Amino acid sequence: MGLTNQRKNQHLFWRAGFGPMAEDLDSLTGHTQKSFTEALWKAAERPVAYLDVADNALKGLAMGVGEAGAMQRKDLSAVQRKDLSADEKRQFRKQSQQDIKSLNLAWLHEMVNSDAQLREKMALFWHGHFASRNLNIFYQQLLLDTIRKGALGNF
Repeated sequence: MGLTNQRKNQHLFWRAGFGPMAEDLDSLTGHTQKSFTEALWKAAERPVAYLDVADNALKGLAMGVGEAGAMQRKDLSAVQRKDLSADEKRQFRKQSQQDIKSLNLAWLHEMVNSDAQLREKMALFWHGHFASRNLNIFYQQLLLDTIRKGALGNF
């Protein structure tokens, strides 16, 4: 017994994304795998939205340390250089940890609800492959943005 068109398309959605949406199950029968593949690639070509979840208080703290234009380069080095008091450092680390959790949740939401599931699935793959850890939310956001933009690129 051969595979039905719906089964083939479901398999494609699971391999190239995170599975079909419940409301899309009926449309899987009427389309070919080629049309779905083309739609996945077309959706992945759209620009990537930058996920900015850093708390405004944390941004203000980082801006108070350095110039606003150099905020993302100077925030961690300022913490390391002791330009901040011990309480400010503790507050900075705590808020950054909370923001990293928020970034993870925002990206999961993007993965599930995005039309560009192929890009998000490949970004998740590369995110695991090029694993790095930094407790600074600004660096984490930039890293995730870079991975998401280059997920379907040529390494």
